[in-house]
Amino acid sequence: MTFKLNPMFRIPSEIAIKLATYSVGLTVLTAALSACGSSSDGGITGTGGAPTMVADNSASETLSPDVSGGDSAGDTVDNTDGGEQTDNSVQTDTSEQSETQTDNNTNTGDTNNTTSSLTGGSAGLLNTGTPTFEWNAVDGADAYQITLTEAEGNKITYNASTALCAGSACSASPTAAFHNNSISWQVDALVGSNGNNNVLQQAANGDYTTPRSFDLTPVTSNEAICSIWPSISYEDVIILNNIWNAGAVNSNAWTQDIAATESDTSSPVASWTYDWLAESDGDRTAVKAYPEIIYGNKLGTHVSAPKEVTGLPEIASNLPEFTVDFAFTETLENDVERNVALESFFHSDCNITGPCDLEDNRAYEMMVWVVNPESNRPGDLAVTGVSIDNRLWDVYIKPRSDKKYIAFTAQTPFTEGTLQWNRFVEWTMQWTAENADTLQINTLTPNLCMAAIEMGTELWWGKGSFTLDKFEVTRSN
Repeated sequence: MTFKLNPMFRIPSEIAIKLATYSVGLTVLTAALSACGSSSDGGITGTGGAPTMVADNSASETLSPDVSGGDSAGDTVDNTDGGEQTDNSVQTDTSEQSETQTDNNTNTGDTNNTTSSLTGGSAGLLNTGTPTFEWNAVDGADAYQITLTEAEGNKITYNASTALCAGSACSASPTAAFHNNSISWQVDALVGSNGNNNVLQQAANGDYTTPRSFDLTPVTSNEAICSIWPSISYEDVIILNNIWNAGAVNSNAWTQDIAATESDTSSPVASWTYDWLAESDGDRTAVKAYPEIIYGNKLGTHVSAPKEVTGLPEIASNLPEFTVDFAFTETLENDVERNVALESFFHSDCNITGPCDLEDNRAYEMMVWVVNPESNRPGDLAVTGVSIDNRLWDVYIKPRSDKKYIAFTAQTPFTEGTLQWNRFVEWTMQWTAENADTLQINTLTPNLCMAAIEMGTELWWGKGSFTLDKFEVTRSN
């Protein structure tokens, strides 16, 4: 089993990120987020001695907002997924146009200004998860673009400022970590501004392979600078440390960690721990975070596997049959307000975009709460006792704050079971079509595109831990 650390995402806060060692056998790969209370800058350093990448506003990757994440509940305005928590000083793996932007202006001219120097070796086995790319400065360049291509064709792009160059020598250490793979890379000098750069000249290129595991040191940043949102992927899912609304907490003493534990005999097990402090430490009606597991395409920024593998994204009228089998255990310490919920976002088309793109094409959000919090509810109760998939559910909507939202809450909570996901989609399409005008909500129309199936815990306050002992999505057709 091979873990893949996805390109990481950012939030504004004082945050420490820890990615512990992964090795063969029973091991925990941990990505920890905590408000560290430090004002010093930090960076990611690989085991091969790669230089630290310092996140600052003067000589950093000048990349556009790249956040993704969870979903609000309660009666708060549902500006989900941290769209308001962006900062243009740091970017990972996206341009302003699209998270999957790649270099479409391949340069075929002069490449004499080229070096393939890499920390840890110019080719062959790379001994760090965050290599430093080095190239010679190109006269007239306004910026540089680093394009990384994995063996299976996934492309990741970074836009680097000319401020990273000292004289004729330039270098950058993008915040990505790779699984066992063959990687090709190139650096292009760009000319132009306002996100409309054209390739002036190729400045460097190279190839390398990556080892099975990396050790990465913690990352910290001061409160004025974005840091990163870690994720862990394996098989056809991603675990995301989604703290999309951490700003609703009055204190910076909260913590949240995600982990995956692998054994020699089973698939990895996703888990997370959290401490979102006391009810009085923030807006009690606001969800602070949604640590989660993702199957499919999350807002265009986290794609767990190609559509050929997951069947997603796909328009609602043409969905294959999806079955979700899950089981989980929890430990709650003292007063905790949380739910356990599955959800899907539907988009206006299957070119999935979200808050970090120029156009956010989310059109509907459907949630299924299998465990409910003590006091907070997902909106206004619209229907009670709806029978779907041999269980009874109450249905909530938000006609005043989010007309494109619906949530099912289990009348009898359960910690393990099977959900026929299409039954919830079909019920929502029919019911909203019949009642949208009366209730002043939007309709989940058959032409909208379902992007992913997600499962996590929406957290309001309190301390606890969650282990997703089983999460399997199967599809037919």
